[in-house]
Amino acid sequence: QSPLSVNNSPVPAKFKVHDVYPNPFNPTTMVSFTLPAMSNVSVRLFNLKGRELQTHHLGRKKPGKHFYKLDGRNLSSGNYIVQVEAAGSVLNQKITLLK
Repeated sequence: QSPLSVNNSPVPAKFKVHDVYPNPFNPTTMVSFTLPAMSNVSVRLFNLKGRELQTHHLGRKKPGKHFYKLDGRNLSSGNYIVQVEAAGSVLNQKITLLK
């Protein structure tokens, strides 16, 4: 394994949030993201009016691909925005909970 790889995959050049899967979901979905360098990571969930519903501070993560299981059991069916903040950037994705 070369020093520039994590879990046999190359270190990404930039921070990226991958498509949330499954989407639509019930009651959980997986948020995956890649980090180019060691970074503090936060995952937040908002309703479409911009109200923050959940905040999860994941702490400092190593470069590479990471997964976070988002639990929607205490939420109503509908559309939400999941926001991942890391590496000095904030990326959003629209998700749908169907119960």
